[in-house]
This record gives sequence, C-alpha cells and structure tokens, in this order.
Amino acid sequence: QNAQNTNLDPRLAGPGGNLQLTPAERNALIAFMRTLSGFDIYTNEKWSNPFDENGQLELTGLSSGLDELSAYTMLVYPNPAQDWIALNLKSGAYQMHILDITGKTVLKQNISGTEKIDVAWLTSGQYFVVAFDLTNQMKYRSAFVKK
Repeated sequence: QNAQNTNLDPRLAGPGGNLQLTPAERNALIAFMRTLSGFDIYTNEKWSNPFDENGQLELTGLSSGLDELSAYTMLVYPNPAQDWIALNLKSGAYQMHILDITGKTVLKQNISGTEKIDVAWLTSGQYFVVAFDLTNQMKYRSAFVKK
C-alpha cells in the first residue's frame, strides 16, 4: 500500500485514513477525474494563492448573475433516467460523449444545444455526460443515473 498522504485534511480521510470509499465510489471518482483536463490550475499564478494582499479570501471568476451563469451550464434531466435524457445547452455546435463509470465512452454524437438522447439501451448505473463546445472549446460535465 501507498504511504498515507500527510497533506490530506483529516475530515476527508475518515476513519483509518483511506476515505472509506466503496469500490463503486472509487471507480466513479476515477471516472469523474478522467473527464477533467488542462494544466491552467497548476501553472497559472492566479490560482496559486486564494488570498489578496490583506489576507482576505479573493474569489476569482465567479458569475455575478443567474443569466450569465445559465449561459455556461448544461442541464441533464430527468435524473434518474429510464428511456431518454434531455441535454440543455446554449445553442451551438457540440460533441457530446456519454461515459460509463469506468470512463469508457459508450456514445458519441454531435449535438446543437438542446437535444433528447435515447438511453433506453444503456444498462442500469451511473453515467457521465461531457459536451465539448466546438466553437470556444469549453467543456461541460454532468452525471445521471440510468434506472
């Protein structure tokens, strides 16, 4: 086994210091982490220190209103789903991927914003939806449960 991470907050570690995740929870976490990409969080100086020169917490990049926020979100419903899911994105050109809990792409198709996707053929379980905006390269992520 690996040595315990001495930087991990004890509130996250749980009893025994190993996060107490079930195998399914561990696989879901790994699959979610595989949907994340980019190095800006590691290399951009604006993310290196969350405090301003007065020691106050500085919030960067937050939306100031719901209309602005809704332009950058993806809604996936119903959740849980049985026969279909609806994706609701701002109108545009996207490539959509549905990934299973292991991170394997089980469906890939181009969409234009608001779409109804057939998921009746999927087995029951948790899935992740990732939509790539082909115009501005933004990535939207969500999850749903297939009954």
